[in-house]
Amino acid sequence: MTGASLNRKVAALETRLASKDNKDESANDDESVDQDESSGGCGNRKKCEARSLSVMRLVRALAALQDHGEGLRLELDSHADTCVIGKDSLVIHDFDRPVNVTGYEPNQPVAKALQTVSAALAYDNPVNGEVIILVVHQAIHIPHLSHNLLSPFQMRLSDVTANDAPRFLTDNPTEITHTLSVPGVFGTGDEYVIPLDLFGVSSGFPTRKPTGQEYKLCD
Repeated sequence: MTGASLNRKVAALETRLASKDNKDESANDDESVDQDESSGGCGNRKKCEARSLSVMRLVRALAALQDHGEGLRLELDSHADTCVIGKDSLVIHDFDRPVNVTGYEPNQPVAKALQTVSAALAYDNPVNGEVIILVVHQAIHIPHLSHNLLSPFQMRLSDVTANDAPRFLTDNPTEITHTLSVPGVFGTGDEYVIPLDLFGVSSGFPTRKPTGQEYKLCD
């Protein structure tokens, strides 16, 4: 696939996403998102514990007009059996179930008594500037980590579709190639699609810590 062809396909994807997002916004302007902060950003704690990723929309907050500094990346990590949240996140619930964590090398020191949390991350839609709040449930919180990790296995158990094959390695790419699709968002049953990019060989997308006001507007 040539660079020009890839650019045309990416532009077409962005146009489709923008069109879909505009339709969703007009249908949901008057709809509030019911979140229970004490149960991890979900109305039912059992449901929260079963889902690894949910999405809330922050309408009319244009990230393009705000200076948030340099955000961090949220990357897919197929070696991780649990999602991991780093320092640039807003912890909204502690499950009070500390865990011990080891890395790829068994002889490395064990990180003990790390929190298991629900945490919020802000994703700034590059097409329309809309701020999307992602809530990652049942994640391990490592406060000094400079990035966030999503476990594809954990996401798929929660019906999040991780299309992690890059477009240039796909024979017939579509609009959902190299994306995450989060089901049942905004109370409509529609999926919210987040395009992935590559950093080296790792798929991911930029996120940042949401402000308290942004999270409250989604509450």
